[in-house]
Amino acid sequence: MIFSSKSHKARTLSAQIRAAEQRVSNRQRQIGIHAAAITEKVERQLTTPPNLLLAGGIGFILGEITQKAPIATSKNGTAAAAATPLKTAMNLFASLQSVYAFLPLVLVAITALDSKPAASKSTVDKASH
Repeated sequence: MIFSSKSHKARTLSAQIRAAEQRVSNRQRQIGIHAAAITEKVERQLTTPPNLLLAGGIGFILGEITQKAPIATSKNGTAAAAATPLKTAMNLFASLQSVYAFLPLVLVAITALDSKPAASKSTVDKASH
């Protein structure tokens, strides 16, 4: 009788192990599905024109920051003094100002391009009536 209770516990334990393995397998499958969905959503969001423009602007700024300044030479042929941190910061500020001044024009162009097909359709529809 004691032997049968041990085998009953063993079956229950093996059943519990199989159930736990099944849950782990299901959870891994769900994680894969969710990861694919999140990746697709992030890719769609990153390829919108405003986000591409932002990424381009950030890349431009990083390029300006990390770009090695050319060595300037004076008229007598000696190397001029290197740019000071203040001068570098002012140049960066001017670059940022240029980028931010250009952003509204790009946004207007994007909205104009998005609304242009709808406007031309309504014009064609009105002309045909």
